[in-house]
Amino acid sequence: MHRRGHSASSDPTAPTRVAHTLRGTAGNIGATALAQAAAAVEAACQQGGAGGVRSELLAAVERELAIVREGLRMLDPQGPTNGEPSDGSRLDHLGPLLLQLKQRLAESDAASLELAAKIEPLLAGHPRERASFGKVASRIQEFEFDEALKLLSAMTFPS
Repeated sequence: MHRRGHSASSDPTAPTRVAHTLRGTAGNIGATALAQAAAAVEAACQQGGAGGVRSELLAAVERELAIVREGLRMLDPQGPTNGEPSDGSRLDHLGPLLLQLKQRLAESDAASLELAAKIEPLLAGHPRERASFGKVASRIQEFEFDEALKLLSAMTFPS
């Protein structure tokens, strides 16, 4: 996995290691969509080397990384938005989705995975909430529904 415009490393395992590191780091900060995209690139590297990585896999990593970078930029108190969400309108449908997710988690319903995937992008302009929700999503992916429900119930969301 190398960035466009950069020469490929002489180490054939470097792309796999970079994807693995990105996956782990993204998971640690709650950027589950980025972690999943990096995991797909890592798997492609393991199966067919860096040459086997399809452009759409790299595009997915770049797309998710841009979201994370924007969230980190918004944490900078000197940034242009002083940490305020750039697009509050994206949270219009969050309330009903969160209620639905809580209900699914209480029922230990695997449909929680799909709901979490719908909610996560709605939090793109809200880095703190997205990071917290990333922990919830991680528990859901591990089918730890009770723990995910506890974490979700403890969260507060901007209105």
